Amino acid sequence: MNCSPKYLVAIPRARGSETGFVNFGEGTLAQTVKVKAFAAHNLRVPHTPPLEVDLVAKFYDPLYWAFHEVLPGNDPFLLLDCNYAHEVEAYERMQPISGTAVPRFYGSYTTHVAVPRTNLTRPVRLVLMELIPGKTLGKLDPADFSIRQRQAIVGSLIDQIYLVNRLDVIHEEFYPRNVILKSVDFEGKHADIRLIDFGKSWVGHLEPHGDLEKLRNLDFQQFMYENWHKDCHVHPVEDFETSGWARDWDCEWNEWLYNRYVGASRNTRPSSQDSSMPYTLGGGMEQAVSDFSRT
Repeated sequence: MNCSPKYLVAIPRARGSETGFVNFGEGTLAQTVKVKAFAAHNLRVPHTPPLEVDLVAKFYDPLYWAFHEVLPGNDPFLLLDCNYAHEVEAYERMQPISGTAVPRFYGSYTTHVAVPRTNLTRPVRLVLMELIPGKTLGKLDPADFSIRQRQAIVGSLIDQIYLVNRLDVIHEEFYPRNVILKSVDFEGKHADIRLIDFGKSWVGHLEPHGDLEKLRNLDFQQFMYENWHKDCHVHPVEDFETSGWARDWDCEWNEWLYNRYVGASRNTRPSSQDSSMPYTLGGGMEQAVSDFSRT
């Protein structure tokens, strides 16, 4: 991969801005830009970056750190490095669902960015990942989608969060801005999404306490109903309610949750599932979980 300053250069300090998959400028925790890999030699990464294809490079550059968010006494360099380390470890653990629930991960790197008006360079960490065509839910208007489509999107969300948890990764910023919608069919039967931004995730916290084994041994349908129930869900849905994605449906949340998981598992038990589309409504997730448990 060509990481010379010719291709990876410092972005002038400016107000932070976000356009599609480009997020850069002062006041953002990481600079996310569209790049291409021109060479890839002897890289020790699970997936070699494809050449001459648009990818996403997420830079962890302290030059653009959101200093107004740093509490007195905290080291922004250390905090940024922690974000980088958590993101890398999370994606490495999520390799079994890479390219389906989360973007395909192409490794972590260090580039050397030129310091203006000097002959010096400074090291900057970055991760390279698949560019997902689509927009985040934070940039989309829920009113443009039918009730069935919104239910499919939210259902796909919590299905994939479950698979992420099974790999001992807890997404601590489960917000609409961190969910990319690739597509949803007109009937609202299937939604294709990707979860992003694992810089603040908890990684490896379940296994030491025995919680990971308990999670993997639980009945999937009952677990999903009990833990996403309105009064005791693991991951909050308030942000998706207030933003309009999980609101104004034709039924209450708990009723929909029961019908999707408990009711669907009793009435429909599919014998097979297309491996290219493992995240479908209702009992379709049962086969995906079964296949995943054998990995």
